[in-house]
Amino acid sequence: MAIQTFDAEKRGDLNGDGTINSFDLVGCRKALLTSTGNYLIDDGGDVNGDFKTNVSDLVLLTKYVLGVSEEIPLTENEAFLLTGDNVFRNTDNNNAFEVSAFRQNDDTVSTIVRRDGTFTAEWNRIADYTCGSFTEYDEYASNYCKDFDINYCADISSTNDIDVFLRGSVQEDNQWIGFEIHECFKWNSYTKSDISKAIDSGKYETVTVNGVEYYMNKEYRAGKISNLYFYRKDDTMKHSDSCFIENKYNLSDFLEECSIYNEEIACVTKIGMYVESYDSNGYADFKELSFT
Repeated sequence: MAIQTFDAEKRGDLNGDGTINSFDLVGCRKALLTSTGNYLIDDGGDVNGDFKTNVSDLVLLTKYVLGVSEEIPLTENEAFLLTGDNVFRNTDNNNAFEVSAFRQNDDTVSTIVRRDGTFTAEWNRIADYTCGSFTEYDEYASNYCKDFDINYCADISSTNDIDVFLRGSVQEDNQWIGFEIHECFKWNSYTKSDISKAIDSGKYETVTVNGVEYYMNKEYRAGKISNLYFYRKDDTMKHSDSCFIENKYNLSDFLEECSIYNEEIACVTKIGMYVESYDSNGYADFKELSFT
């Protein structure tokens, strides 16, 4: 396991000779040509600390070498690079990030985690991959569901099965309910064939949230709803290897389907965005992700 931070003192000195000059510009250009279209996560030409090599790095470095800028500014959203299976906790808040790839502890699994909880995950030739950016709350804290505005957008890609969903749990008095809101999914294998069959057969009822239709499944325990599952009907990933997802809603818009739910007293105990993929290469690049 490895957690890498960006060395701000060495920003721009790509060849490590202690000086930032035209030779570093050449190295940045080469790194940019190599990385373009191949990998999202690549620090070979990174100068601003976001662990990505892109045109903005070349622009910043060029301005500094030519004397237009007095320094190379760092990214405002501090980033950390995780390699392999990992658990990362943000010391500034309750946010945590976890990667599981069955001990693939090399660069076949790379993840950029940022201070605001957004992340970029990339995996190659992984049989079973899971990552999640989530927050856990004290059960006595007043994190009312009605106050939770969810906002996210991301580029998603996978050569095989993938599932991207919001998962969490809610407490009302001494009762708990789990929920999952699936934004995009592709299941070609047996992994979740039972869900695919239920969706295709029309077994699940359809609900509309903010003008978007979802298939909904309810699980019961002792006669009460224990879990709610929502699957977006207009899933753009179903017949493609890549897609863009974007959504904004209040958590209460979904949980009002729960029989025990009372928006004035129901509280969130855990919430997070998760990515699961099987036998695939892929990436998930979350540019926005907020739960409150």
